[in-house]
Amino acid sequence: LESLLGSLDVEGSDIIEMDTGIYNVTSSFGNVTAVDSGREGLDVVIRGSTNGTRINRRAGPTTVMTISGPYVRMRDISFSGGALAISGGFVDGSAITMTNGGISITGSDVTLTNVTLNTSPVTVSGVSNIVLRESLLRNGGIALTDSRNATLQHLTIHGSASVGVSVQGASAPLSMRNCTVAVSGNQFQMSGASTVTLENNIIVADGSGRFCLLPEGGILTSDYNNRATRNGAGLGA
Repeated sequence: LESLLGSLDVEGSDIIEMDTGIYNVTSSFGNVTAVDSGREGLDVVIRGSTNGTRINRRAGPTTVMTISGPYVRMRDISFSGGALAISGGFVDGSAITMTNGGISITGSDVTLTNVTLNTSPVTVSGVSNIVLRESLLRNGGIALTDSRNATLQHLTIHGSASVGVSVQGASAPLSMRNCTVAVSGNQFQMSGASTVTLENNIIVADGSGRFCLLPEGGILTSDYNNRATRNGAGLGA
């Protein structure tokens, strides 16, 4: 993909199809820059095979793919052992699987749908208009810092993680609705000057010193949530 982007004039409405297979990489697999990006109403599409397209990092940099240009759509791609960095705006990702990596979002107007993350945390920093929905996070949580207009919806977050959802700095407003959070640590933790609304979630804490809700600053509105505690855990606020 890296050589293709460097040799072709990729622009809005172009579709790059990746064939079925495992792509073992030891260097960056692709960097979609502003030169290769789309424009409003005409996205560049990077599409894997529904029979399985996997980028497997065997050595080299931790970040194997970077999307730094705007108006890019990516779907049906799996990553193993490497991270995806999104710094471009108006990026849409769907049907993405990530194992032992992570997703870093530092670009605004990003939507991720139907993403499966295994031991792969999501970090969002200093951006606005972020949507993460209909996705599964196993053994990894979500951390948002100084980000505005973020929406978490229909997520399942479980397994081993120190915090399921962490909100820090001046993240406002953020909404989390119709999610299930049941990690080994604290389920929801916020600090700073953030403003958060939690509605219609299932939140389960397990173990002494663990809490369902742990607000340490900001404004939290919590309604219609089902909270459960086990083995000495606390409900929190």
